[in-house]
Amino acid sequence: MGTTLTELRNAAERGDRESQCKLGVVYFEGRHVPRDCHEARNWFLRAADSTGYALGDPSAAAAQNNLGKMHEYGIGTGKNDTEAARWYSLAAENGNLEGMTALAGLYREGRGVAPNEADADRWLTRAAEAGHAEAQCSIGRCRMKGLGCARNEPEAMQWFRRAAQQGCCEAQAELGWAYYMGRLAPRDYAEAWKWLHLAARQGSTFAGAARDDVATYLTAPDRDRIACLAEEFTPTPESAAPPAT
Repeated sequence: MGTTLTELRNAAERGDRESQCKLGVVYFEGRHVPRDCHEARNWFLRAADSTGYALGDPSAAAAQNNLGKMHEYGIGTGKNDTEAARWYSLAAENGNLEGMTALAGLYREGRGVAPNEADADRWLTRAAEAGHAEAQCSIGRCRMKGLGCARNEPEAMQWFRRAAQQGCCEAQAELGWAYYMGRLAPRDYAEAWKWLHLAARQGSTFAGAARDDVATYLTAPDRDRIACLAEEFTPTPESAAPPAT
């Protein structure tokens, strides 16, 4: 790490919020120190500062999101969906895209908060429009199935494509499957094979099996040509635009 652990700790002790959050990550991941989730939580709590003084601070928002994860999954603290929702809400209000996406999931499932499809869609849309690939894939599924919104298959394909272009494995699998089935777009075996192959390379067993099915509709030269195109694929992350208010 560019900054030594001692320097990072000294800055964190002086109250630097970014250093506090980074030190929490160091302990959470066990980088350069034994993993200690309780110590990680302590530093995230110091960085998070839910009193309002940290409003708009990205380091505070990241710490709040991390605390949400710890409470949601019971890491370093007791599993508590209500506390998870509280921390995710703070992170989301502070502009953290992961926090928005996680909060949307809690609203959809009614965990820690009353179920609310409208709020779920609102937070998911904010994160997706700001470029968060996981949110884009999730909102694509919502538009495809009509969950909390009107069913809109063309829009679902647009969201899947945006997320897939960023390298999201699940979105690549959804996009490939859509082309294979001709469900959201005209059937296109070449596009189906390409996207399923890209998802399979990232470990999706579903995509790998579907790709092998699609292969039976393609000639060997076609498969070779598409494989070459897939090899040239480079994920293109969207620049993180500030979420709309």
